[in-house]
Amino acid sequence: MSNDISCIAIVSGKGGVGKTMLSANFAWLCSKLGRTALIDLDFQNQGATGLFAPHFKLGNSNSFEAITLEELPFLTYVPIAPDLFFLPALAWHSPPSHREIASISNSYDFSKKLASFVNSLVTKEGFQFVIFDCHGGVDNVSLAAFRCANETLMVTEADTVTFAGTLELLRFYQQAVASEEGTSSYTTPSVRFIVNRLPSKYKWKDLDRIYKTQFSISLGNLSKDSSVLCYIPSEELLEETFGEYPFYIELAPRSVFAQKISFIAWSLFGNQVRSENIPTMLVKMSRTKFRLKVQKSVESKEEKNTKSIITAFAWSSVILAIFFIFFIAFFVIGISTNADDLLFRRRLGISIFGAIILGGLYYTRIQFSMTQYYSARYRFYKALFRKLGRPLSAWQYIIIAKLLSFRIGTLLFTILYTLFFVICVFAVVVEIFMK
Repeated sequence: MSNDISCIAIVSGKGGVGKTMLSANFAWLCSKLGRTALIDLDFQNQGATGLFAPHFKLGNSNSFEAITLEELPFLTYVPIAPDLFFLPALAWHSPPSHREIASISNSYDFSKKLASFVNSLVTKEGFQFVIFDCHGGVDNVSLAAFRCANETLMVTEADTVTFAGTLELLRFYQQAVASEEGTSSYTTPSVRFIVNRLPSKYKWKDLDRIYKTQFSISLGNLSKDSSVLCYIPSEELLEETFGEYPFYIELAPRSVFAQKISFIAWSLFGNQVRSENIPTMLVKMSRTKFRLKVQKSVESKEEKNTKSIITAFAWSSVILAIFFIFFIAFFVIGISTNADDLLFRRRLGISIFGAIILGGLYYTRIQFSMTQYYSARYRFYKALFRKLGRPLSAWQYIIIAKLLSFRIGTLLFTILYTLFFVICVFAVVVEIFMK
């Protein structure tokens, strides 16, 4: 990895868009490339601080005092993963008043102090990556982070309410940039967009066309690229377990969410990564074809498996309904004309056997998707409970046992029915050639 620092500000036009979860997991991946600091700059809500508080002892060192007081003799960072260190927003036990926070953070000097703090992170602490988890909304702290960062990632959702907040934040940044142009403090800004928790109803081509049109109008001089950097689809497991363990990417490395975080990291500083240092998650990202596939993916694997199960059920119902219509017609006509005919009875038996085989094939397809669905959930919950580091409760044992039973049962059915089908086909072929 290059010795140059990568400072990333993660912001949003409103709260509740998944920004803190993205910041934590992005920082975790960055720590695999170099020493990383995750800084909570959300002095109002303290999202990242609340996320890590149940899992780590935070102490009283905090970003507010570290930035505003500039020199702290006993500033300690909380180790939350190998090469990943966290600094809470405020002192956990004795936070300052809201009035004090507002008066200091709203001053123009705050930007200079934040820049000085970032410089100390590099020169004194040796961090190669600094990730700012900022407040969701328009505020001067996020603006200061935007001024200091090499890249600003603006997180939004696909709904109109969240997008309106995103446009408002863009306008706020544009006004600040316009006032600085031509001054010695002016630096070329860079804003990239992430659309998070994307519902499965959207297509990538449609999204790319719509957002390019919107952002090309609204971006102004904040970025040369009006396309969205990354679309992250909604994932059921991530939403189910939010807050139980902060690093979802570690528990589900094969998930679309993990692939998307890897794609963001590679897009921002992949050219700085030496081949011998690339972690497993980023190895595939070095391949253009795979990277494009991940970029255009707008559906989680869970959603794909669920859709596959429902679609297979629907098609099996349609096809079997059509088959049964012909079968009943064939049976009624046959029984009224030549019920004693040996050929008729044989054809009737073959028809029934064919219906069983056809229905079984579709049901096997359903079982295969269910096997993938329950395998992913079993691996995830097993990893989650192991990471929590405490004895399993009776309810957690039941969850693991149930998921393991479903995983084994659906897999066994798939294997055994496939074997049954092969044996039946073999028997029919032998019967034909024997005659």
